[in-house]
Amino acid sequence: MNNLNQDLVEEAAKPWFDEIKPKEIEGYVFKKENGNILVVNPNPRKIEGVKTMHDAIWFTYDPHSVEIGDRVQATYEVVETSYPAHAKATKIKKLESRKPQGAELSEAEAVKKSLETHKQKLKQVHNVMNLMDDSRSSIN
Repeated sequence: MNNLNQDLVEEAAKPWFDEIKPKEIEGYVFKKENGNILVVNPNPRKIEGVKTMHDAIWFTYDPHSVEIGDRVQATYEVVETSYPAHAKATKIKKLESRKPQGAELSEAEAVKKSLETHKQKLKQVHNVMNLMDDSRSSIN
């Protein structure tokens, strides 16, 4: 076989896809739902056409191994690109929750408290919307 043919054979033998390399996201567990956890990176990044956004991925993983507010490092290989994205975690490592000097709460406690406050405010808005709907229907 001449060199040209040998080069063609070697090129054809190469895989047509890139080797799948594990990817990671570090962030906080924001939500647990139906055997999935939502991990959100606290550091925003700029995206063309959008001011900033936070990477967020729903992971299929044992939700009992982590709590809302936990800081984690999630490893995955394939991701369904949506927002938030979806992936099957190959590993979730719970990271130590830091407590800045002089702070009353750890990072995990602050995230959890913030999410609970936000959830309560959403319930209040929902209740107001229901009252408005009820008052509109009673007028008709």
